[in-house]
Amino acid sequence: MKHVLVCLLLVSLLAPAAHARGSGSDRRDISQILFPETKTWQNVDSLPQPDMKMILRDRWLLRSIYLKSRGNFKTRGPTLTEEPDCSFITRALYEHLDMGELRSVDMDGDGNLDIAYFGYAECNEGDAAVVWFGKPHGLAERDVAIVPFQVLRLETTDPRRICSVQRGCCGDRVDEYFMGDLLNPRRLAQVRVHNGLDLPTGMEIAHEPYAARNKIVVRVAPIERDEYDPAASGFMGRAVMGNIVARYLPGAEGTILAYFKDEKGRRWGLLEFDKNSRSLRSDVAYDVDVGWMRLE
Repeated sequence: MKHVLVCLLLVSLLAPAAHARGSGSDRRDISQILFPETKTWQNVDSLPQPDMKMILRDRWLLRSIYLKSRGNFKTRGPTLTEEPDCSFITRALYEHLDMGELRSVDMDGDGNLDIAYFGYAECNEGDAAVVWFGKPHGLAERDVAIVPFQVLRLETTDPRRICSVQRGCCGDRVDEYFMGDLLNPRRLAQVRVHNGLDLPTGMEIAHEPYAARNKIVVRVAPIERDEYDPAASGFMGRAVMGNIVARYLPGAEGTILAYFKDEKGRRWGLLEFDKNSRSLRSDVAYDVDVGWMRLE
């Protein structure tokens, strides 16, 4: 009897996790659904690592180039922290050196291998990428490129675009996905997604326009949960009902990114709403652009 109770308890604990696959490991899957053109791009984790002996030999040069570049980035957006009590570059190259965060790749398409850091922002919350540009023999002493997000995929042929995500900070459940380039990672696309977005097995990927003829309820997962969530409501400062992210009035438009049929045979659509449909939202629990809806 005790064994049966233990098994039932484990099932009850694991069941919610089945609908939270988007909470971490699926960010690359989510980005691929949002931006289908990135499917053929290379995962950052699959890029080759530079030679460790070379990094240990030249990290003083990497640090020097980085520090000389910082002044130019103060007028170009977010920077990484360089303060006496916390130095990003000191932690990344000396105190917390992790070869798994360093990659060799030609980021600018000049035919020379560059050195790229893809990892934790160290003194700041979140992730960052730093690119040191190469020359025919060694490193070029030119400004580094800084992307203050987690780079997921990159295009290794021209026009050398990148796909990245800014993970929600400090308990925020919203991630923001971008497509752009090194100079402007947000230039081509920006999409806000709940970090618990469920991607169930058996989805049918699509890319079809949609216009709501009736009111619709948008959810984190293709399952109906409407109960009041006191914990999430307290954190958000507004009522959060089950897995509902928002409701939309008739006329809301967007693109269906995927279809899914649940165990009861009900059909769902994963919809990315157009930005001009935001005025038709009500009961907004999370400011996101994507969610599941029941299809009639």
